[in-house]
Amino acid sequence: MSLAPVYIVASDDQLLKQERSFEIISQMRSAYPNAELMIMTDSDFKSTGNADLRVLENELIDPGLFASDRIIKIYLKDLNKTALQVLMLLSEKHRPGVVTIVDLPRINSTYKKIAPKAYEPKAKAKGRATGLESQLKNAFAYLYSIGATLEIIYPPEGTALEGWIRTRSHSKYGLNFDDTAIAFMALSCDKNLVIIDQTMQVMANSIDKNQIIDAETLSSYLTQDSRYTGFELAEAVLTPSKDKALNILASYCNAESSLLEAASFAISRLDAAFSAVVDARVQRVYAQSYNEQTAFFAKHRIFTSDLKKAINMAAKDMPQEIFSYMQQELARAAKFASTFKAGDSYKCLQNICMVANNFAVISLTPLKQLQ
Repeated sequence: MSLAPVYIVASDDQLLKQERSFEIISQMRSAYPNAELMIMTDSDFKSTGNADLRVLENELIDPGLFASDRIIKIYLKDLNKTALQVLMLLSEKHRPGVVTIVDLPRINSTYKKIAPKAYEPKAKAKGRATGLESQLKNAFAYLYSIGATLEIIYPPEGTALEGWIRTRSHSKYGLNFDDTAIAFMALSCDKNLVIIDQTMQVMANSIDKNQIIDAETLSSYLTQDSRYTGFELAEAVLTPSKDKALNILASYCNAESSLLEAASFAISRLDAAFSAVVDARVQRVYAQSYNEQTAFFAKHRIFTSDLKKAINMAAKDMPQEIFSYMQQELARAAKFASTFKAGDSYKCLQNICMVANNFAVISLTPLKQLQ
């Protein structure tokens, strides 16, 4: 396979970007065994005014008899003015034996649809937002004219994510996950491929390769690794255990960089558990046979025995007044989250935890009436 002079790899998933870069570097090593790897980041281009491109430019200029093969990996934080100047330089100066990989966050797919255009030395940036975007489109057009490629990588979701987990766990780590473990991992790790891969690495070093891994086994590994899967909160709320629920909520939200993302994740897990409680109460699942309960919880994508027990307990014994209050607060939490009021959403989640063993919380004045 022939190598492009420039590969632009854009994605919000670090694992997928890293692995794609390794593939490109491996191809480059096959074609140019002595190629040296050079890493550059935004900080390497920092300067007052225009970006400092001298080091990069020196690597791209053909030094004649003293030429050496290069793999240049450039990490850029965004499609900003610095990125524009780097891309322009790559489109203008390139030589055989040099392959450049540009690592970017996910960008708009419209950049893939730009027609190639020969480099125009006299093109000048206009400095305005619209001017910057126009200049970026020109830069991509110039890069396409020299054979550069843009790859926008989207992380898998839904059944595609489960397929990714099944294939990777078996082909890379030799693990045998059953369907419950695969579905549980997809839900628990919230589409974070780095966490999923790290969990597989830990398991591969400590588990019998012939063992069939179910959701219960996987859950124990996630717990030992101190990773919050989202289901522990629902278990604590429905059991009920106020202190445990509050500790889990605080621990998870403090660990995440974004309170809004943490609150939204907790809301999604509680919503799934509450929906199961509603149906379990109507169908009296707690009085059904093991096989009937298994089918019920599989339908609701509930895989761990602790959460199943908590849902059955709540469906059977929790007073409707308490459960209705929890549902109300969850709806308010979701409403606040949808309007980016993370603090208010978090307080609603705290109310849900507090009512678990303290029914007096119901009499408290609501945090804020929703409009």
